[in-house]
Amino acid sequence: MKKESALHRACRRSFGVSLAVLTLCAFLFAPKVQAQIVQDENGNIPAIRHPKSIQPVIGNAWQQLQRRHLFDFSDSINSVVVDPVVQAHWGQTQGLESNAIWDNIRGARFRARIDGMWYVGGELLERQGVASPMLGHWAAQNRIPGWGRSKLGRDNESNTADNAYYDVSRARGWCGWSNSTWFVDTGIDALHIGAGNSSAFLSLEAAPAPYLRLARKTGNHLSSIWLTRWIGTIRGPLGETSESLLNRSSALFAVQAWQAHPRILVQGVYSFVREKEASKASGHWDGWEEGDMYHAQRHWGGVELQLQSSKKSSVPWTIYLQSALDIIPRKGHVDSGINPANALTHLIGFKVEGDALAFRLEYVQREHGHCKACLVDSLSTGLHIAAGPDRAVLENGGISVQNPWGEALRLDALWNPKGGGSLRFHAEHNALYSWVTPEIAFVLQSAWPLSAFASYSIGTSDRFDSTFRFWQVGVCSDLRRD
Repeated sequence: MKKESALHRACRRSFGVSLAVLTLCAFLFAPKVQAQIVQDENGNIPAIRHPKSIQPVIGNAWQQLQRRHLFDFSDSINSVVVDPVVQAHWGQTQGLESNAIWDNIRGARFRARIDGMWYVGGELLERQGVASPMLGHWAAQNRIPGWGRSKLGRDNESNTADNAYYDVSRARGWCGWSNSTWFVDTGIDALHIGAGNSSAFLSLEAAPAPYLRLARKTGNHLSSIWLTRWIGTIRGPLGETSESLLNRSSALFAVQAWQAHPRILVQGVYSFVREKEASKASGHWDGWEEGDMYHAQRHWGGVELQLQSSKKSSVPWTIYLQSALDIIPRKGHVDSGINPANALTHLIGFKVEGDALAFRLEYVQREHGHCKACLVDSLSTGLHIAAGPDRAVLENGGISVQNPWGEALRLDALWNPKGGGSLRFHAEHNALYSWVTPEIAFVLQSAWPLSAFASYSIGTSDRFDSTFRFWQVGVCSDLRRD
């Protein structure tokens, strides 16, 4: 009998609000748009990530103050702007060990157009806080989705998932060039692939990584290839320094997008990942000698299919499906039930993006094939032994490059009418938590950007005996709030 997933068990529990009600509410509330992230019409991260010209601010003194960049060094040829990043909120919890939660992010963001050819941007951020339950699950493991490795605890306190103090920093930056056919860019960032919030290949929830990319667009085809490097959480052998280096992985991505029809997009993805740290082979592997040295690696990839609304539609919508799998198995696997081609991640979603309304419903699941050292039961001893060579992990900074949660059903909606106010609604079921969050926000400064917000969350988890609740108020700069 097939084992029931944690998400299926969670969905079966009474949560007080049915999915039908959540869907109805989702059209009335909304998530903030992530202004610091730019995606093309297919959901991928383009080489040129801001308008080719930064328009001058017009209007009265108050309107100019609301729309003006903090520093603007632009002239008739070049555009250079620098803005602060200020995001802070404070809240109270009920039903948890910790009463107060808070988050403090500060830093700077810039973008520039040089000589009409080069486009540059980036940000440098620092972040501290006491985590909400869902973020605390990761902070207690010294990692933050979208950020990577983090510090935990303060004076030997605030170091559990229920009461986690975290301290982390993040740098993102890129430099791109294009002549409308060829595209070249390099930097440090998470290069999203696909129309979803998560991805079966590479998502915005991954930690930023250095990369170098080359792309070419001809007709209905867009081809791109890039190299990147991920950092692990396990340290290698002690070398000449007092502390050994963390294991690293080199990754190659190749993506081919084809607009097969005005309403149909097909993307093929191939990736090869190889860990830098060498490992030793076991003698019982077929084709290996005891002690042979090898580097864990993985050939994997898959396909995305997007069904899109007509270009003339007043409310654009997209249905998207992604599936990733191992495409070349490693030699030497004993009989362990591991298929020659292992399924890795599946994703399906639907989104609507209008002028004032946005809605997204998405489901993602990671399979067991993600394992690094897949195991098998030894019939003679009953012990677990390695079934074959390790496979390279698809993680950067301890966070999956696809989706932090192994399985998740997520609903987001946005109502953003004219006037600066917006309503947000978020609901999610995953393997560990289920929660809903309505939020109201008002834009204070559109160029930085900066908004004031208030939200209320209610959820359940197998970790807690009763329902937990927490509210938050503060200001945000359109950064993801996990």
